[in-house]
Amino acid sequence: NIPLEQQFIEKGTPSYHIIELAKKLNVDAILIGSHNHTVLPDLLNSTASKIVHQAHCDVFTLRTKL
Repeated sequence: NIPLEQQFIEKGTPSYHIIELAKKLNVDAILIGSHNHTVLPDLLNSTASKIVHQAHCDVFTLRTKL
C-alpha cells in the first residue's frame, strides 16, 4: 500500500521520467529491475542501462529470473 503522494504516473520515456523525478526528489539511490540475463548490461537499449549511465545518484539493478 503505497500512499498516493508517493505514486507517480507519467507519459513518455520511462528512463527520462525516472531520472528527472530522482533529481526533483533529491534521492540518494534508485533501485530498478532488469530483464537482462547476461552478466554485462545491454549498453544501448534497456531502460535500466540508460538510468545507470545518466542518473545523478547511485543506481542498483536487480536481475529478474523468468
